[in-house]
Amino acid sequence: CDITCVSAHAHSMPGLNLGDEVPNFVADTSMEKIDFHNWISSPPGSWTILFSHPADYTPVCTTEHGTVALIQEEFTKRNCKVIALSCNDVGSHKGWIEDIKATQKVAQFNYPIIADPTRDLAIKFGMVDPDEKDSQGLAMTCRAVFIIGPDKKLKLQLLYPASTGRNFAEVLRVLDSLQLTAYHSVATPADWSQGKDCMVLPTVSAADASAKFPNHKIVPTPSSKQYLRVTPQPGTLASKTVPSTPLKIHGLPMSANTLPLCAVAAEAGLPYEVVMVDLMNGAHLAPAFKALNPMHCIPTLEDDGFVLWEGRACARYLCNRYAAPEHLYPSDPKRRALCDMALDFHIGIFYKRITVVVLYPVVGWGTATDEEVAQAEAAFHADYWPAMKKMIAQGGGKLIGGSKPNIADIFFMTHIETTASKVPSSFVAKHAELRAYSAAVRAQCPNYSKYMGGDVEKFYTP
Repeated sequence: CDITCVSAHAHSMPGLNLGDEVPNFVADTSMEKIDFHNWISSPPGSWTILFSHPADYTPVCTTEHGTVALIQEEFTKRNCKVIALSCNDVGSHKGWIEDIKATQKVAQFNYPIIADPTRDLAIKFGMVDPDEKDSQGLAMTCRAVFIIGPDKKLKLQLLYPASTGRNFAEVLRVLDSLQLTAYHSVATPADWSQGKDCMVLPTVSAADASAKFPNHKIVPTPSSKQYLRVTPQPGTLASKTVPSTPLKIHGLPMSANTLPLCAVAAEAGLPYEVVMVDLMNGAHLAPAFKALNPMHCIPTLEDDGFVLWEGRACARYLCNRYAAPEHLYPSDPKRRALCDMALDFHIGIFYKRITVVVLYPVVGWGTATDEEVAQAEAAFHADYWPAMKKMIAQGGGKLIGGSKPNIADIFFMTHIETTASKVPSSFVAKHAELRAYSAAVRAQCPNYSKYMGGDVEKFYTP
């Protein structure tokens, strides 16, 4: 087996400390040869769990792999990749995987096992357990768990002796905590689990705590020191400052522009009502509406006297203002940048050159010649769809947002669905990959029927 360590720093380190960049290496695995740093970064923003095993064909390791294979979807939901290491070669790994699938009732085994027969990597990562020996008297690899952030730095390290199997429910729990605290100024208390209250960090001033965590409470202490500040977990319904009155979304129900904003509000669990603005009858040009929005466009958002227009700007505002679920508008810089780029692409390209040309003439909002439609279709196949595929690939392969749709996915999905339902003969409706992407977004939107309605699904081209 081929193992090449490509970090000079790695050669001198007996182990890793929290905050260290993990050493890079090139090695064979049960699936493919990998460059570890490149593997971590594909797609950008991914977290990684590396866990080691003393050897193939060992009883405890077999049960651990069975458990991880069965719950791998839980890691995927958390935008976390899984990779294992065992001190045998690739041929041994592949045979062992068949045993794992058969004995642990695992249908799919979809993550790689690194081949480390010389134990070079186990030594460099500090995974060796000196108290456990194999049949040849050599120190065995311990059961290590490394959680690595998108920045390739070590966030958590757990070491188990070779004789003790790991608790992967605990691994998921600490992953949830690490991801939460990476993007919010909180810490998780003893026995915390997803959805429970958190502690405001001592470094957050009283003023900032009130602004960031308006629902936090100070626990009285005999010392009168105000250091125990408890807040609902950021991103949960309890942590939100819910609008005092329902949001007003001024627009036209079932329009390709109003729908995405309704969708974001619904998916974020925010109360809203649609105020009808009938463009066909010129309602957007009425003095009262122009006083509200001088650009007289839809959708226009009204939040307790604060007015905003342009749907993508409104969606970003809602996510920032009301602590929407993390997946809608990610805090991770790379994932947020990908979402922002996709939103800009949507308004600059997809909306102007696809929706306006294909959909609007059919519903009476404009005209387009056959030549213009043909040009739009040619540009879609040559440039626009390849660009979308690149964004989806960077998101993880199915959605731009990864395992769950972000607001860019929702804007694309509602425009695709509306166009396909109203113009079933269009290339938008008949494009198989675009249809599959839209279906993947829909499948992850629990409030889909609330804002889209049944008629879109009824007329969507199968």
